[in-house]
Amino acid sequence: MPEPTRPPSAPTIPTTVAYCSWCKAYVRGARLVRQLDDEGSSFGHPGLFACEPHQAERKLTPLADGP
Repeated sequence: MPEPTRPPSAPTIPTTVAYCSWCKAYVRGARLVRQLDDEGSSFGHPGLFACEPHQAERKLTPLADGP
């Protein structure tokens, strides 16, 4: 019995949605560019995120891409 064929599925590319600190909005693809020192803070802010256009405009390097 032949197996049914299915079209190949598109690869799953993970994307993030985060609050761009410059756009002041939630955007896809925003990445962490600066870790905030939040010792003593009860808000737990992880850091500053920037969208791709603001990364390029302000010459920001995502922390994951740094040395």
